[in-house]
Amino acid sequence: MVGFDDLLVIEGNGKLKTIDNHNNECEFLYRYGKVKNEFYNLEGICFQVYSSVNSPLKSFQAYLINYLDGYKVVMINHNDHKEYMKKGIPEYLIPEIAKILGKNIYSSATIHKSYLDEDRVPNATKFWERIRKKFPENVTKNHDGGYYIFLNDKIISS
Repeated sequence: MVGFDDLLVIEGNGKLKTIDNHNNECEFLYRYGKVKNEFYNLEGICFQVYSSVNSPLKSFQAYLINYLDGYKVVMINHNDHKEYMKKGIPEYLIPEIAKILGKNIYSSATIHKSYLDEDRVPNATKFWERIRKKFPENVTKNHDGGYYIFLNDKIISS
């Protein structure tokens, strides 16, 4: 990750409740805002999810850029922090992002692209499949580009 944490302009924050892989309830804090990635000369939005005992700089992060009629997730990462692994964060964060931004949320493509060396790693495909099972009315898969799309106009409560 090319550092953009220090460039985050906070626009909002909240609480994110999840269910981990042992069916335990978890609660995290999040904040989000606009960021500029100097390396790629891109502007986007960063969501940082963190526990109440950690600073936002030790966080689970999702970085999105404008894309078509919504935003595309170009990076989502627990940054090897064990407290964020297997906690169900992506499954609850993607719908929350769609609600906050009021837009469709796209995954990265499964095929290798030249734009930002775009591809989707196998673990990301797994969480998009979990999201699709949890919200079958909200998630569709575009087979031409290999994208998952969380449709904002069909948001239902979880």
